[in-house]
Amino acid sequence: MRVETVVHSSGDLLPILLDDDGLPIPSPNEFVMGRRNLSTNTLIRNLRELSVLYRWFNVHRIDMHSRLKNGALFSEAEFRGSLLEFLRKDMEIESKVVAPHTFNSRLATIRQYFVWEIDVYLSSLPSNDMNRPRFTRHIFAS
Repeated sequence: MRVETVVHSSGDLLPILLDDDGLPIPSPNEFVMGRRNLSTNTLIRNLRELSVLYRWFNVHRIDMHSRLKNGALFSEAEFRGSLLEFLRKDMEIESKVVAPHTFNSRLATIRQYFVWEIDVYLSSLPSNDMNRPRFTRHIFAS
């Protein structure tokens, strides 16, 4: 997984997250496009932070969109016992851990991304869908 920056003919810079096959990953790239008011460096950092999340998804074979549709988000064990520890790892040298600031930055970006994903999902549901109240409770409880 890597972040590349596309230079448009207008001079605008747009970073995109590519998977291991070199193909764009739609959701994180859409998330970043909605934040175009931020600097290019911030968007690159956000995509690098999200690349850690997507590596974790790959390791655990998690499809977030399927989980949203099934109504089974993440368990506390997945967050505390797995994801948080994964976010602490240095992705270059696995035996090292990242600085607390880096960990906190990763965590904040991933939280914003999760809220955005749930918001996008909720906006696609009919107003009488049975999953809507449960997701709404989760969002406002955080």
